[in-house]
Amino acid sequence: MTSAAVIPRSVAGLLSGKLSRRCYLGYTAALAAVSVVSLLIGLVLGRVNLANSSMLYLFAVMATAVAFGRGPAVFASVVAFLVFDWFFVEPVHQFTVTDPEEWVSLVFFLLTATVTGQLAAGQRQRALEAQQRGREAVVLYDVVRLMSEAEFETARFVFTLPVGGALAGTPGAVAVSGA
Repeated sequence: MTSAAVIPRSVAGLLSGKLSRRCYLGYTAALAAVSVVSLLIGLVLGRVNLANSSMLYLFAVMATAVAFGRGPAVFASVVAFLVFDWFFVEPVHQFTVTDPEEWVSLVFFLLTATVTGQLAAGQRQRALEAQQRGREAVVLYDVVRLMSEAEFETARFVFTLPVGGALAGTPGAVAVSGA
């Protein structure tokens, strides 16, 4: 059994370098969104004391989830967690947290961001599936309409045959179509 058969497709794609351009774009957008929110938090924290400024990262996670799906959204939440811990939690520029309340806050932020990203990505997936079902319904309607027109044309052709003319009351008569 090969290792690609055991490893999920997304991980196998990552390892082989065969990820799509849209996939890279999603992860890059997640990094950019977290960077923008980090800059805003850095600017705001210098002037105003916000109690839960980490929750501003939820905007980045939600935007990433809606635009690119689950993977980039989870990536954005983990990166936001690490960036917030590194830049804004005492002691700054270390991944150690001295205050136990900060640990609880960071863990709840990570859980909230991950769940929010999952929910938004699920909504995005359902919207895409609804669009696909709508396109399929239009195609099916067109097929049924074409089939019913073809059946009508076949019935009109049969009616124009001599037997059909006999059924109409005039043997051998050819029915004239209204078209």
